Amino acid sequence: MLSRLGSKLTKYVCTVNTWDTTNKTYYYTAPHVLKKSGSYEYIDAVLSQEALTADISYVQVKVITLNGGSMFFGLSKNNDAGFYDYTYPSKTMGMLSYDTRSTEFCTVLQTFEIDDGDLLGVVVDKTKNEQRFYVNGKLVMIGKRDISKMEPIYAVMWLFESDSEIGTDYYLSYSELRND
Repeated sequence: MLSRLGSKLTKYVCTVNTWDTTNKTYYYTAPHVLKKSGSYEYIDAVLSQEALTADISYVQVKVITLNGGSMFFGLSKNNDAGFYDYTYPSKTMGMLSYDTRSTEFCTVLQTFEIDDGDLLGVVVDKTKNEQRFYVNGKLVMIGKRDISKMEPIYAVMWLFESDSEIGTDYYLSYSELRND
């Protein structure tokens, strides 16, 4: 979905809610509900079907349940991210639901937990060369990675427990995000 921002015709927001389910570990149980199956098959990631090519791209997911586990949500430099790629800043950047350590690619988070019902979002803003990460519409961190060195950029997530479910519908519009 593309929508105009402000009066500048060169800025657009692309929101993504279509994820590649060719990986058999992930499948849709209902429209806009993505589920992870398998026993501890956290090796596989699920990625957006299309690269984030708009001047401003916004991706959001809603945690339905992590089934007592955790997840990674963020951006990938390619559409074939594999296990442990989420630990390599040259390949991915994002937020971990259980890890608060400092990294090369995002600001330090003092505390960070994801609960069922939370809405996670990431904005790739090529006009400002930055990535902004949101929880429930509120800014929680700004990535430090140069976007031009990441292209093509895909949204990526790993769910670390079986039977975890993520909502992929539209929940908050880009204009509803808070940067305070």
